[in-house]
Amino acid sequence: MAEVDRGAYESRGLEEKKLPRVVMVIFFVAVLFTASLSLLPGPGSDIPPTPVPAGISYTSHDRIYIDGNSQFNNSDYPLNGVVSGNGTASNPYIIEGWDINAASGDGIRIRFTNAYFIVRDCYVHGGGSSYLGINLDAASNGIVSNNTCSNNQYGIYLRASYGNTLSNNTCYSNIRYSICLEVSFSNTLSDNNCSNGNYGIYLDGSYSNTISNNTCNSNIRSGMWLWLSYSNTISNNTCNSNIQYGLLLQSMSGNVISWNEICNNTLQGVYLPSGPNYRIWNNTFIGNNGAGSVYDPAHIQASDNGTNNWWNSTNGYGNYWSDWTTPDIVYRFGIVDLPYNITGTAGAKDYYPLTSPKVSAPPIPEFSEIVVPIAGLMLIALIFGRTKKKP
Repeated sequence: MAEVDRGAYESRGLEEKKLPRVVMVIFFVAVLFTASLSLLPGPGSDIPPTPVPAGISYTSHDRIYIDGNSQFNNSDYPLNGVVSGNGTASNPYIIEGWDINAASGDGIRIRFTNAYFIVRDCYVHGGGSSYLGINLDAASNGIVSNNTCSNNQYGIYLRASYGNTLSNNTCYSNIRYSICLEVSFSNTLSDNNCSNGNYGIYLDGSYSNTISNNTCNSNIRSGMWLWLSYSNTISNNTCNSNIQYGLLLQSMSGNVISWNEICNNTLQGVYLPSGPNYRIWNNTFIGNNGAGSVYDPAHIQASDNGTNNWWNSTNGYGNYWSDWTTPDIVYRFGIVDLPYNITGTAGAKDYYPLTSPKVSAPPIPEFSEIVVPIAGLMLIALIFGRTKKKP
């Protein structure tokens, strides 16, 4: 009788016992991996579908003048255009839906008020070279939103006003400025389209304003102009294809210019004829002043005649220049190894020019994207660890 190899038999038995466990582990990990893929954002999954814009039905209305909080009361002033509200933060006065011809005076003028109000969905036009579209004079706590202002002296004008929000307005073909802030502070301008006019956005003697996500393209002069203004934040705007400059900065100190797209302007993308202590970083400069893909001293994309201006952030990020993207050999961190020379009397340089536009910190993965694969690995380790124990 042949001798049975008990060691081989027991080993084969153990392997047969292990096999179902291995199959179960592989199956379970496959399920976890599939689940983890379903949790990852797909292409464009974080971008909601573009809604079909609702048409605004305007009603013709005479010019609206409100001087002082009391004139928001539409019982005493039935022609003031107010359709609802009581002037509180939770129930602001609402002026909306009007078609106003400004040929004989400012279209909407609100002065000397601090009641809460909203001007929205109005079409103000025809002021020509003499009259303003929407005029806030010494007014605060206002929201001016989703209005269209065209063919006026200024589209929207704020003077000595603070704490207001201007958003999603379309201002085009205005004679001087699409939006102008004069001696105004702590206002927010966002998502406005200020194109196809003379100047897009103009700040005169204004400070501590936030100007973000606006489009200032194809203007006869410059996309933005800051004059004697300070401590403003200019970020994530688009200033392209203007006949003069993308941004003209004749201002005081402390303005921060970052994350803007500044492309294909006839003259420099940013021009500082004067002004100290600017911080200009992480902007995208492409094709300004006739610049091509190779640096040419005759076609430098920015000019600095100011003092002590910084063309990089505090953590070492400069700007992207389409004519200066290589070499990046020493420490490949996305920083060109040699500085970008900026024309002008300041002798300025961008010491950390970027090799690609708008650098941001790497995104942090969602927790669900991490925990599922880790759980699978832990399960594998646990099961195989148990199988190694003696029976």
